[in-house]
Amino acid sequence: LTAQAALDLMTNQRFHLAFVDVTLPDMNGIELARRLRQMDPFIRLVFVSGYLSENAAAVAQLQEEGLLQACITKPFLHREILGVIESFAAAEAGR
Repeated sequence: LTAQAALDLMTNQRFHLAFVDVTLPDMNGIELARRLRQMDPFIRLVFVSGYLSENAAAVAQLQEEGLLQACITKPFLHREILGVIESFAAAEAGR
């Protein structure tokens, strides 16, 4: 999936959660996340990257900005993805 494809999907549908790879062929994942956030301020964004783990300060800054709610580093296990989804679902149920 490309960044443009994700943006196109967002124009016609509403998503509660998006997993965004930081390295995409057509756009930086951080820029994509910023655009998704502009389109829907309530979408939860999870970055998936093999690179962000090397820069904890950058991840912290993005979280402070409210740009991302979680980060999963590659390689990851499926249970990590499920854990993020379950934690968001539990937070929504608690509202």
